[in-house]
Amino acid sequence: MQEDLISFETAKLAEEKGFKTKTVTTKVTNDYLLGGKNVMITKMCIYLWMCELQKWLREKHKIHIDIQPFYYKGDFISWNLKIHNTYFKEKYKTHEEALECGIYQALKLINN
Repeated sequence: MQEDLISFETAKLAEEKGFKTKTVTTKVTNDYLLGGKNVMITKMCIYLWMCELQKWLREKHKIHIDIQPFYYKGDFISWNLKIHNTYFKEKYKTHEEALECGIYQALKLINN
């Protein structure tokens, strides 16, 4: 894949915190993200994996990731990230980039 949307560190942390995939597609994607480079996945597979992980964070751990567009004088500037009423200072160029950071930060909040 040319553009890695999810880092190995995020996938590894998700695994350490107990995230288990629910579908074959997300299982294959999870394996790929953890270093199984012998499979072909698309960006859509990564998006599905992120959605499943975000749902798991929300339902199991009550951690809500909120990504909001930021406009200045009517022009879109960037994406903002908020978790549990905490805003992150960094601005993100894409929604997916903000979501990955949000997922990573949310995973760090889980105490095993």
